[in-house]
Amino acid sequence: MGRTGAQAEGMTFRIIDTKSPNKQSVQDFSKSKDKASLRRGMYRVIQPEVIDNNGKPAYMSLFGSNIVISNIGEAQTAAEVIPTRFSFNDMFKDPNSNKVILASVQSGGGAIHIINFDNKEWKNEYKKLNPPGKIQEILSNSAKIKQNLKSFKKPSYQKESAPVYFMSENRNNPDASKAIENIEARYSNPIFLNGGNFDKENWDRSEMTSEICKNKRDGRMKYILSQSEVLDIIEKKHQKSNGKGISYWGNKSWRYRSNCSKKYCFYKW
Repeated sequence: MGRTGAQAEGMTFRIIDTKSPNKQSVQDFSKSKDKASLRRGMYRVIQPEVIDNNGKPAYMSLFGSNIVISNIGEAQTAAEVIPTRFSFNDMFKDPNSNKVILASVQSGGGAIHIINFDNKEWKNEYKKLNPPGKIQEILSNSAKIKQNLKSFKKPSYQKESAPVYFMSENRNNPDASKAIENIEARYSNPIFLNGGNFDKENWDRSEMTSEICKNKRDGRMKYILSQSEVLDIIEKKHQKSNGKGISYWGNKSWRYRSNCSKKYCFYKW
């Protein structure tokens, strides 16, 4: 009997002696030495069966994209994990042979796969298995496109592309920052502006003719900065942009006084 879960949980199945129901034991995959691939995000329903593993009875468990072989009576730490690329949702053990049938692969294909545990090469073949299907087709086409791009050269008749500006990308996220830096190192377009939100200018609005603008405040902001502090923040962000420009909140008349806004030309979010 298997169970599901996430990460380190959901790695067990229970063995019940049908002649003595109170006699039970648990097979725990988390005790396996090579359990790294078991933590992948995948279809986590454990489907166990009993097979002949080189002359020894063993539990063969389909766990997402992994097959786990555990010789019965041996230490659970000795369990062997054989990973492959895609998860299989269905499994059937042939009662008349040492074979299992795998189906409903998450590559999107409709094929079935038969594993013969008497064949010494089954582990290597399972690791290299690439079932047909829409997802596999997408992966293959993507790999082909990436390879073609390495040798691609823009034809002479192609016009220069217009500048494309990304105005609000967050570089604080390590993955996003790495992706942006990779693009900037290879291409001059698109252009990623440095910027971000920050507190607003605290200034005298008593002479404003519009009562709405005079009394309006953005509840998300703090109006605590002097004009010089605002300009200092903008200057630092502009320096980090390497001359490409910056973007920041400032298109409402009540956030900055006009002479503050005139000191910088900025893109508005």
